[in-house]
Formats: sequence, structure tokens, C-alpha cells
Amino acid sequence: MPPTPAPGATAVAFDDVAAERLADRLDRLAQSLRNAERDHAEAAAAARPDWHGFTRTWFDAAVHELGATLRQAGTAAGHAADTIRRAMVTASLQQVQMNEAAMRSKP
Repeated sequence: MPPTPAPGATAVAFDDVAAERLADRLDRLAQSLRNAERDHAEAAAAARPDWHGFTRTWFDAAVHELGATLRQAGTAAGHAADTIRRAMVTASLQQVQMNEAAMRSKP
């Protein structure tokens, strides 16, 4: 939670509870996508021996594309969670700065 605004300090508007909830959900999404990528790779490995010739080329390309998509989406979700948590820290630091400025400006 950001510090409480000091008397005379401007409050930094940031909802830590909503931000943490969103970051947690994004973390869970990232984990789900990593699990899906792993499951996809395992299923593809089991099915791969059944594909030959042109269909094997198509199959390998489709498997690679889906795996890459799952990996990129998982990475993006994890990065988004990290970005939100950095914003939480930034909001807290800004409130500290606002509080310090308000205290310095008091006679």
C-alpha cells in the first residue's frame, strides 16, 4: 500500500488492491500458458511419429507456431504482472516524495 498522504500533501491516486489483484491474475495466466505450452509439446511429441511427408512438414510448422504463441503470451502476461508491480512501487515512492515536499513547505 502506498503511504498515507501527509497533511497538505497531494494524494497519489493508485489502487494497490486492484493492481495486486490484476498482477496475481496475470501471474496465474502466465503459469497456465506455460502449462499449456508444456502440455502441447508433450502431445505433439507423442503424435509426431504418426506424421510423414508433407503432412509432417505441415504438422511441425503448426506445432512450432502454436508453441511459440503460447510462449509469447505467457511471457507477455508475466511481464505485464511485473509492470503492474513496478507501478505499485512507483506510486509509493511518489507519495513519499509528495509527503516530504509537503513537510518541507510547512513553516
